[in-house]
Amino acid sequence: MNRKRFITNSILGLGALGLTSAVRVKSEVISAEPLTPPALKKGDTIAIFAPAGAVFSPQHIEKLKLVLQHQGYRVKLAPNLLQKVGYLAGSDQERIDTFHALIADKTIKALIAVRGGWGCARMIPKIDLGLIKQHPKVIMGYSDLTSLLNYITQQTGIITYHGPMAYSTWNDFTRKEFAAALVNPSSQRVNYLRDNERYSNQKGKAQGVLMGGNLSVLASMLGTFYQPNFTNKILFLEETNEEPYIIDRLLTQLRDAHVFKDISGLILGKFNNCVAEFPEESLPLTEVFDYHFQDLDIPVFGFANFGHVKDKYILDIGRNTEINTENFSFSFL
Repeated sequence: MNRKRFITNSILGLGALGLTSAVRVKSEVISAEPLTPPALKKGDTIAIFAPAGAVFSPQHIEKLKLVLQHQGYRVKLAPNLLQKVGYLAGSDQERIDTFHALIADKTIKALIAVRGGWGCARMIPKIDLGLIKQHPKVIMGYSDLTSLLNYITQQTGIITYHGPMAYSTWNDFTRKEFAAALVNPSSQRVNYLRDNERYSNQKGKAQGVLMGGNLSVLASMLGTFYQPNFTNKILFLEETNEEPYIIDRLLTQLRDAHVFKDISGLILGKFNNCVAEFPEESLPLTEVFDYHFQDLDIPVFGFANFGHVKDKYILDIGRNTEINTENFSFSFL
């Protein structure tokens, strides 16, 4: 751990208990500023694209199209949106060709995925990173998009966005977050936990470049040529519809790959519907988290609104970020 720098301060804590807790700040020295895609403005064209799973509920496409048009944007639908090759939105070549065409189109300022599912990792070996560098633009999604977004940001330095897709709920919260992150972006966006259900392993702060996404997808990236560099990163993780023993298995895989030794801090999402079918035969999810996180010497907190939830924060992958378990917040610096 001597390659990491800690600043530890003592503070008075826990009110009437009179206990003392430590604030641990682990910082990363950022070697270069990330490249932020141009902010969106009314009249811009936004493409809805399908890099992963096939669309079996096309009404979601029309819903997002109307939402974006109502906000003053033009909308372009990717030609493969309704293609189906089993569970994929067209063949690998169709999806990669469409993606490259949308990136190269100078009239398109943003790409929003229609859904996740599976398929992004199959595209990664053929992605033209030089083309993406020539035409930086907003690319947004989550779930299976975890591999695509983190790979693009790590290889190009361009910020990508973990945020809502066509299959998401575009409610007032999500629309306001869309405006705050992509239309009127502020380098000082501060996000607080919105619910009373909270988790932390210690009092502290940490800084680093933000990366992460869906736990299952991130674990599947380990050992590949596109495995992320976790060193001194702020990692965020979310999952949906998995039992606690599967969450335990996936976290164990990250632990044994030394991910938790490399990162500076960790933000947990909601882990929506990650409950045991037979609770009497399972550990509670909080005990799984305690097993993996209580003895870590980095700040860990949850449960933040991102990923498979209705109210979604948009997370800027590649942005320098600070987390604070004192007030359960994360800030883009």
